[in-house]
Amino acid sequence: MSIDRTNWSFGSHHYNILTVGIVLEGGAIPILGVDAQEEKKGNSNSDERMRFIEEMLKIFPSAEIRCLCGDRELIGQVWLRYLLLEPLLAFCLRIRATDKIEYNGKKYNLDNFLGG
Repeated sequence: MSIDRTNWSFGSHHYNILTVGIVLEGGAIPILGVDAQEEKKGNSNSDERMRFIEEMLKIFPSAEIRCLCGDRELIGQVWLRYLLLEPLLAFCLRIRATDKIEYNGKKYNLDNFLGG
């Protein structure tokens, strides 16, 4: 399953759409979406994403989700903590090589682990 956000404009109307889709053969088929604050341009926040996932799990209670995949715009400490505590969701998030990770109370530049 994928989670993504996109901005669409039609005339003077702007849509900031957060969506989840079923990943199939290299593409994703959207199954649920929400306008994440019509006037907002930019990334969705952690609270919006958590409410969206909770709503999706209510609509599809018997869904067998192998992994929730998201792009690097869908990051944040609160969001990651939620994903780590949600027992139903394995996840894979793309992150920037310049991002920092915390391990055993110390912060490291990710590019140190990637040979950067």
